Order: sequence, then structure tokens, then C-alpha cells
Amino acid sequence: MPHIKIVLNNNRNYIHVLGLHVLLLVSASLTGCQEEGCTDPEAINYNQDADKSCGGCCEYPDNATVEVKMSHNIDGQPLELNKMQFANPFGREYEVTKLRYYVSDFRFHRDDGTVYDADMYQLINLEEDKTMTFTIPKVPSDDYTKVSFYFGLDEEKNQDNALPDEETVMPWPEPLGDGYHFMQQEGFYKDSSGSKIAFNTHMGKKKVNDSTFENNHITINLANSDISVDDKTWTMDIAMNINEWYTNPNDYDFPDFGQGIMGNGQAQQTLHENGANAFTLTNKSEAN
Repeated sequence: MPHIKIVLNNNRNYIHVLGLHVLLLVSASLTGCQEEGCTDPEAINYNQDADKSCGGCCEYPDNATVEVKMSHNIDGQPLELNKMQFANPFGREYEVTKLRYYVSDFRFHRDDGTVYDADMYQLINLEEDKTMTFTIPKVPSDDYTKVSFYFGLDEEKNQDNALPDEETVMPWPEPLGDGYHFMQQEGFYKDSSGSKIAFNTHMGKKKVNDSTFENNHITINLANSDISVDDKTWTMDIAMNINEWYTNPNDYDFPDFGQGIMGNGQAQQTLHENGANAFTLTNKSEAN
């Protein structure tokens, strides 16, 4: 056990601490530093336990930029808003007047089971063309067997005030679990008499009972998304087929649930299962 000697001199106390271990503990207490190391998470020798940089960060990997371009169709026909010219899987004529939704947390999967997780989100809004193209920076150059992402937001992001105010255009009602809409799709369909009936396809948390709500975001696994990226810009084109929300594996005709689907657990579960098939990778290539 180290010794501590106190010497009184001119009415001032001097504490001499003997023993290297105690000196280190005192230094750590004064500086708040428990371990030195590389604190830059982008460096290969990043030390997640370090809280003080030793100045030794090195070996920064080559990174790629992946540009994602979203497009939308109805069984192969490009979607145009406010056009009563599409048919749902049950032959009903319909139009889409609004479509906006979140995608987030793009993940790049390696063959050894490790994953690069781009912790990000993007609000897609068909009324704003600029939102349909976005970049994922600093993807480590590597060979990846698959790319996946979330439709919607994970539990951490899907909470009131978790996103900046200017981007919270789609709040989910507090009585239904709060957070945000994952999707707001609205429009009109024609019934058997030719009358236009409003519909909405709103998705967010799923109500289990009066006090329990499940987050309900969807993991989208893109087929044929193996990709080898290097320190260049790569492009991935991803298409959403609107009609897939209403079929495969479950039939969902517009009148089935009416407009009040946000608090309907069965409707939200049906959309969750169908939505897993709504996105396809249509192109992956090195940008020119």
C-alpha cells in the first residue's frame, strides 16, 4: 500500500503522494481521463474505451460515397401524383395525391457477418424532387454481400423531439405511441358507382393494446445487392412499387380498413408484412 506524507510548512499543507499507482489515480481524477488511445471512430485503431486522445490515430481506411436514388412505380408504370390512371391489385382505379416516408440506417453486410451501419435517415417526399437523391458518405471500401435498410425509423429515432424541428413534418399521435409517421400515402379510388372515395395508407407504431405499442419499422433486404466498393462514388437505384403495399403476402383492398388505420393493429401488421416486398434494387454501378 503506498504511503502518504503530510508536511506542514508556513501554515500551508503539502501532500506528497508516493507510489506510481496513486499518482495515476489522482491524475485521472483531475483530468477525467481513464484511458488514453485513439478517440477517432473513423480510424482503424479506434479505441472505444479511450476518453483522451494519445495522438496516435492512424490507418484511416479508404472510403466510398454511395449515392442512393429513389423512384416510384405502380406495377412498372411510373408514379405521377394526382393522376387517376392506376389500378390496384383488385382492379380499382386510383390516384396518389401525397407520398412521403422515411428510410434510415443503411447497412452494408460483409461475408464474415460484420456490418457497416450508416446511422442516418432520409425523408422522401414526392413533392420535393431533391429529397429523392441522397448520399451515404464514408462507406468503407470493401466487398459486401448485401445491403439493407429500415423503412421508417428505429426505436431511438422514433421518439418525440428526436429529430430536428424542421424535419418533423409527420408526427404520430401521442395516444398511439408518439414518434413519427413512417409513411403518409394518401389519394382517392373509384368505387363501383364511379364515385371518388378518399383513402390513406399511414404507417407508424402498431397498437398492441391500450398501453402497448410496437415500433413496427421494416427491415428491407435488397435482393442482388452484393457490391464491391472502392474509394469512388457508387450509385444505387431503389424503386418502390406502390401496389406491393396492397398484396404479397396479404390482400389489402382500399375499403378493407377504411381511413382509420393508424390505431388499427391488424392494418399496421398487414402493411408491415407487405412492405418488406415493396422495394427492389434496379441498378448498382460506379458513378461516371
